[in-house]
Amino acid sequence: MSALIEERVIAIIASSARLDASTITRAATLKSLGVDSLDAIEVIFEIEESFGITLPDRAPDFEADTVGGLIEAVAAALPEVGVMP
Repeated sequence: MSALIEERVIAIIASSARLDASTITRAATLKSLGVDSLDAIEVIFEIEESFGITLPDRAPDFEADTVGGLIEAVAAALPEVGVMP
């Protein structure tokens, strides 16, 4: 998985949560980072727009889903050609 994907996802979360990106770990949940459910939906929309993807349509579990899981979902949704928008 590309480090660029991880960096972009973390940057989006950091911007939304007004956090220093270096403090966000793959094990953190959006809830533990102080992102409420409405803001988390905005984060998902921003990630989808940034990468030009649509993440699987399911109800995210903001208490249990980790940043690492979100990064993996983005990587899985990107085309196999390895070109990021």
